[in-house]
Amino acid sequence: HSIPAADERNYIFYWDQRPLILRNGEIVDFFWTWDNSINDYRNITMVRSSDRGRSWTAVHDTGIAGQPGQPVEFDDGTLFLPTVDRTGKPKIVGRISRDGGYTFSEEKLDISSEAAARQTSSQSALSGAWNEMVNYSLGLPCAVKSNDNSALVVWYQGNQTDFTDIEFAEVSL
Repeated sequence: HSIPAADERNYIFYWDQRPLILRNGEIVDFFWTWDNSINDYRNITMVRSSDRGRSWTAVHDTGIAGQPGQPVEFDDGTLFLPTVDRTGKPKIVGRISRDGGYTFSEEKLDISSEAAARQTSSQSALSGAWNEMVNYSLGLPCAVKSNDNSALVVWYQGNQTDFTDIEFAEVSL
């Protein structure tokens, strides 16, 4: 087996990974990242493999706050990464990278409406983050290429955790 991202001190947790095999055969893998030393989320992180997942680059901070969804690559090499922006009232946004996921545009493409209320708070431990996840009523965006320059994005959203719908949008780049 191969471990794409790990912290030897066990302070940082790389979870909810979203891998994608690129057209050139490389693999990029995006992570929702928790830091136990500060009891808070870090930006989405990314690793890359050029040998079919046998070895991985060092963890790279994408500069994007939130939780990654499943990315998609277009024919010109552009990556589209849907994310859950949980910095306030959560919403689904999209980000664009033209260099394989190393950097992303500053512009956020708003895909969903905002959730009814903020769903994260400051935590004193990882267990608090796990406990607040049961209150999420928006998340898990997944993108698939629908044609040369657009993607279909699907996610769940509702006013309460137990009352969510499956939402979708087509995003043209």
